[in-house]
Amino acid sequence: MRQFDCVNAFYNMVYFNENAYTHVVNSGYEELKQLREWFDEQQLIGQLMRFNMISEYATMLVNDNLDIDQISTLLHINLRDDLSKVHDMYAQKRHVIFLPGFNQEPWAPFTLENPDIVFFQINEAFNDGDVFVDPFDGFVEALSHADEWPGAFIFNGHKRLFVPMREESDIIRLNELLKLSDEELFKKKKSDSTFYYHLSDVHLHSSSKQRALITLFDSMDHMVIYNRSRHRPKIIITGDLMDSPTEKNSRLAVEMINVLRKRYRAEVTFILGNHDVIMHGLNIARTQKSKIIAYLISERFHIFEDDKVLMIKFDSNRGGNFARGKIGKQQMKDVDAELESIPDLKDYCLMATLHHHVLPIQTADFIKTKWNEGRYIGRLEDASKALVDTVEFNQWLDKHQIKYVLHGHKHIPYFTKVNDRYLIAAGSATGSLQEQKSHYLSYNVVKFNNKLKRPTLCMIVYEDKKTNERQRIVVNLMA
Repeated sequence: MRQFDCVNAFYNMVYFNENAYTHVVNSGYEELKQLREWFDEQQLIGQLMRFNMISEYATMLVNDNLDIDQISTLLHINLRDDLSKVHDMYAQKRHVIFLPGFNQEPWAPFTLENPDIVFFQINEAFNDGDVFVDPFDGFVEALSHADEWPGAFIFNGHKRLFVPMREESDIIRLNELLKLSDEELFKKKKSDSTFYYHLSDVHLHSSSKQRALITLFDSMDHMVIYNRSRHRPKIIITGDLMDSPTEKNSRLAVEMINVLRKRYRAEVTFILGNHDVIMHGLNIARTQKSKIIAYLISERFHIFEDDKVLMIKFDSNRGGNFARGKIGKQQMKDVDAELESIPDLKDYCLMATLHHHVLPIQTADFIKTKWNEGRYIGRLEDASKALVDTVEFNQWLDKHQIKYVLHGHKHIPYFTKVNDRYLIAAGSATGSLQEQKSHYLSYNVVKFNNKLKRPTLCMIVYEDKKTNERQRIVVNLMA
């Protein structure tokens, strides 16, 4: 286990996260042994823990389908007692975790002046694309500042603060801050950055999606709370809101967009995907298709004025075959003409959105099973195929120096940088990518720094739809 994984497991116990604790018990004897040794090294009541009684044989009996009480019954060990002990001893204390910067050498060891503060210094390097599994309650707030690491994450229950640190003299400043009362230290400070929630491939079609939507909204509820900003959240949906464009499905899509606007006080924009204009593999009636395409064309751009972000909304459903889209020369010419008509264009950060892939993509390493697309027409084509006219489209992006492209389509979250351009693919907001033990829905959170006038961070959020409720967050920095 990484040092951070041990720290994270400890705080999941402090904050009574039963699911995360069962994941630790189910992780295998070797990882459980490493965690025990770390508890002993840190002198964190390790010898009092009930999980010290779990044998190697016992770990073979449990699985992720069991909750904490079922595992306790099976092993004749009261694991809930572990959580109670750790919670009672540490929940009311002030805590500090020093987090090193990404792709940087860890700092030399240091201590805090106040011995009553629970302090952990992470001295293992973090790297771009690192995965944080089951982050403890509130740690998402630290992850939302990952572009500002290294620094100290200070917290006491629901009160949290991240303090960037750049040099050794900042250790003195940190000790001075820690002398303040909670009221003074944890004054609510909102970020000047804006958080963009990138959803895709919702495929609304029946009540079977309701459970996934509840999981999605629960996840976004927490992300919005922890991503504190003085700016309204922005939500971008890159197509396939519906499984097919029936009247009922269209109503469901409109209802979902309204829920997003009201629930998060968010500004929402979207584009259409191939499932929004094709009915079960066949082109839908011409009048309906024309109506949908006309709606899409009516808003070629969406401007987030407070951030000075201009979203160019491309329709990639005009050509190609089945799962492969096409932009077309005429559409690129039309966008050229409209861009020329925008005053002060140089003041805006330009981003492009479309539904289909710009380049071939691949799944994250931990995803063991390919997406099960059921009867979706996309399964007829290779999941890695890109736009038919991807060469011409990339040349157009180069001409306009567009560095940020958001898309969806194959339900595979992906983040990469190619030739100084960031390509950000969202997975399906209703899932489910499969790992050995979990079924994930996913979405992206892009942090836009208003001082730098560009994105600086992209978090890929995977939420487990099954009862074990595992969460993974992949952190990618944007230079």
